[in-house]
Amino acid sequence: GVWLSVFYGNEVMPNVYTACCTVAATGCFLLAMRPGAGWRPLAGIVATFAVISLIRPLDALWVLAPLVAAAVLYRPWRRLAPLAAIAVGSAVGWVPWVIESYLRFDGVIGRIEEMEETNAGGLQFVGHRQLQTFASGRILCGAWTEDCGHYTVGAVLMWCGLAVLGAVGLWVMRSTSFHAAALLAAAVAICQAVPYFFLTGHANPRYLLPTYA
Repeated sequence: GVWLSVFYGNEVMPNVYTACCTVAATGCFLLAMRPGAGWRPLAGIVATFAVISLIRPLDALWVLAPLVAAAVLYRPWRRLAPLAAIAVGSAVGWVPWVIESYLRFDGVIGRIEEMEETNAGGLQFVGHRQLQTFASGRILCGAWTEDCGHYTVGAVLMWCGLAVLGAVGLWVMRSTSFHAAALLAAAVAICQAVPYFFLTGHANPRYLLPTYA
């Protein structure tokens, strides 16, 4: 029911789809880690990463990073099949992206440099600008814009409420079998927010839809 979910649900924008796929990919990954899970969760991983990588290849990296790290570092989840499924799904979007990079942008580095120029990329912090756009309903605030809008009590309460609920949820589940799954979900959410908080000069409320989801 958040306004940006309703608004962008009717727009041909990638973030609603990446949000749904981020949740699905995390869930399928956890299902695939269960003993005797079978092939269906693996197929779900392939499908969701294929969609994310086709729509927003770089966003796929911020989803797979915590999943791969969990599969490598957490002993009960050390299974090759989910990692292979992530690789296969990601290749669906990344292979044509790399090919196009050499055909149109003189290579991957050239494409990334052009992206950074367009998006005012570089290490910086724009979290406050993201909150301003969410609060004011401003659907685009470029790096050149001095003011992204005003803060509202509702927007601040929602952001603080989500953080508190997330922390309380992790604390409540600390002694249950779901604690590792909850930590992974939180890690995926945080990782999805990193590029839009620290690596671009633009602010747009739709960028954080995968994190909210």
